[in-house]
Amino acid sequence: MDEDPTFLEKFDKFARKAEPYAEFSGADRARLEGRLPGLYLDLLERDGWASYRKGALWLCDPDAMQNVKASWLKRFPKAEIFMRTAFGDFFFWDQRYCFTCTVNNGQILYSSMRVTWFLAGILTNAAFFKSLGLPKYSNLGAKERGPLAPDEVYIWTPAFALGGSPETSRIERGKMDVTLDLLSQMQEIWVDPTVPAGDEVD
Repeated sequence: MDEDPTFLEKFDKFARKAEPYAEFSGADRARLEGRLPGLYLDLLERDGWASYRKGALWLCDPDAMQNVKASWLKRFPKAEIFMRTAFGDFFFWDQRYCFTCTVNNGQILYSSMRVTWFLAGILTNAAFFKSLGLPKYSNLGAKERGPLAPDEVYIWTPAFALGGSPETSRIERGKMDVTLDLLSQMQEIWVDPTVPAGDEVD
């Protein structure tokens, strides 16, 4: 897995202060070696399992995201979910490419050829971050519903799949696994047809 050597510097400038929520142990690193890039594991080793931007972004243990993977990524059996947002949108690596899954509108979009390129160049782009409703709505959720626990997300009620929108829905807070499973059942999941030529989504 080719990696961007300037990744940590670029990510730090964007992400600001880490808020650890669990220790990243040597056993965790051994478990994830070969599944995710070494520089990403270096970030975990330095910061621990952490959130950034006042809870807008969360580093994820892919093994703790298996229920989410089962609900959303049946076509991506090799997926490793490595980060999520306060509203449950998540980013994953399928050993070839990096993708963004926007759970409130049921889309899986090709994002980058590498995890570190995504974290250093795509995620840090202000327009991309804003397109996820961040930090505007994550800050609003924290103000109205309080900060998230590591296993929680903010929820739009009614869901967008049921006719809601940021303008008409209220923000609630709930368990991530339950929320994302329900969202996967409410809508047909659309997969980006522009996955680079030469590889078909499994």
